[in-house]
Amino acid sequence: MKDDIATSFPAERRSQQRIIVNQYHSVELLIKELVYIYRLKIWNISSKGMCVLIKEDSVLLNHLKPGEILDMKYYSDDASHSHEVLKTKISHVEKDERRFKGHYMIGLSILGKQNAGIQHITIERRAEHRTIVDQYYSVQLSINGLEFDYQFKIWDISSQGMCILIKKDSNLLNHLNIGAVMDMKYSPVEVSNPPKVLKTKIMHITKDSKGRFKEYYMVGLLILTT
Repeated sequence: MKDDIATSFPAERRSQQRIIVNQYHSVELLIKELVYIYRLKIWNISSKGMCVLIKEDSVLLNHLKPGEILDMKYYSDDASHSHEVLKTKISHVEKDERRFKGHYMIGLSILGKQNAGIQHITIERRAEHRTIVDQYYSVQLSINGLEFDYQFKIWDISSQGMCILIKKDSNLLNHLNIGAVMDMKYSPVEVSNPPKVLKTKIMHITKDSKGRFKEYYMVGLLILTT
């Protein structure tokens, strides 16, 4: 992978980046071509500013290029302002040969920042009559007996309605049954709206044997309450 690395950041820029690291603890990336949403811890371990760490064998690396500008979702510990979407430039992609061997450091530079504050990015509103897929971009599942919560991008690729994609060898499939009703947490597209927990019915679990996602099962979801 070719690196496009800036030689240095001005002292003022580094100071601003440290403020950002103190303000946010993690950042979420949504890549249209990928199944999963990636949420990564923000680090301040590089002389070039804040960064995230990605494993060298991650498919995500193939979709991140120096100079590219993406909308990324930043998470804060402040309950009154838990997250916001900010336009972010990938400043460098650099392999770490020291403390974090086996990882790449992806440098992030938030654009539109003024002084020590963050300029909010306005999200264009969709049409008044929106579908569920338009309203929410991801859903989180919590299963008793499993150590982790699972967060998935919501897809509209099935003739049977919205669904999520789960790898065919995932242990999660053993805990999902057709007809089961669960409380699922939906994250809205508009960051000004808080996540909502909605009762959701599992409509079908179908293997995508011929389509684009051959290694995955499509799990159909139907929201029962709004």
